[in-house]
Amino acid sequence: MRKAALLRLRACLSLISMMFALMAIAPQAFAAGDKTAEAETVRFLKFETMVLSVFEERQVKGLMQVRLALKILHEENAAEIEAARLRLRDIYIRTLSSYGGTLIRIGHTANMAILQRRLQRLTDRMLGPGETELFIIEFATRPA
Repeated sequence: MRKAALLRLRACLSLISMMFALMAIAPQAFAAGDKTAEAETVRFLKFETMVLSVFEERQVKGLMQVRLALKILHEENAAEIEAARLRLRDIYIRTLSSYGGTLIRIGHTANMAILQRRLQRLTDRMLGPGETELFIIEFATRPA
């Protein structure tokens, strides 16, 4: 009973630390939105939540839950970007799976900046640089 409570506490602390990491990244997103004088329509491509296994020593130790969104920077390319949704999701799942097998540890804080840069780089390779901006909307881990 006590061990289960400690595991839940660890999971909660991990989630809280993820939220603080996201809050550290978020000011960049809000700084770009300070242009209230310009009436600008912002379009986002949101992905459904992805749930992946987290491995330690070749065993499943927990689950990672991730939800992403792309801010489309050039409206004229929106249809092309939306058409690439399934390929992007596939690339994200493969990358997150390898990330979950190497860099994520249940009960420890994940480096969100590294993960965000890695996913943005993959997006830029696929769609071209400067077409989108990737946001990690949700990131949580929990023991299996």
